Amino acid sequence: MNLEYNKIRRVIEIVTVILISCIFFFACSGGKAKDREILSFSEEESSAEAESEIFSPAPADEIKEQTVWVYVCGAVNHPGVYELPVDARKADALNAAGGFTEDAATDAVNLAAHIEDADMLRIPHVGEVCEPEENGFEQTEMMRKVNINTASVSELMTLPGIGKSKAEAITEYRKKAGGFSCTEDLMKVPGIKEGTFEGIKEQIRTE
Repeated sequence: MNLEYNKIRRVIEIVTVILISCIFFFACSGGKAKDREILSFSEEESSAEAESEIFSPAPADEIKEQTVWVYVCGAVNHPGVYELPVDARKADALNAAGGFTEDAATDAVNLAAHIEDADMLRIPHVGEVCEPEENGFEQTEMMRKVNINTASVSELMTLPGIGKSKAEAITEYRKKAGGFSCTEDLMKVPGIKEGTFEGIKEQIRTE
């Protein structure tokens, strides 16, 4: 009887040990799985935040500040308005306009200077007045005026009231007449009346 009781108790003890071992094993496995889920979620969240930072579009005001606009005219091959990087220099604006013409005063402008938004870069022709200022060679008030004896059709069209047909008439007249001796001679061009001349006389010159 005692022998059988001892056997039963032994079996119960073994079963109890096995049950405790199983419970402990599953408890540990479940905790590790939960930790792995938490770690995986954390990594995914960090990755999403990183992608958001990388691909987040720049504010509109920052995009606008990345370029500037400059009007290039005078003794250049392709006068016009050009969009350039915000750190562009006058040399970049000159290149955008096709470089110097054959009669350009190539040393009259400091090409190393930076371009500001809405600047006008005028390259003078040989013989035009060019005076140095404090920050290098800059256009004088006289240089900013359009020389009706040398200006191209595109340059003449920048004047108020002067369209393509009138600009072409001016260049045709000066070829035949040998140039303008004074600004008032502009009214001798067909289509250029006193009213048109009065509107542009402060913006033109003959030398």
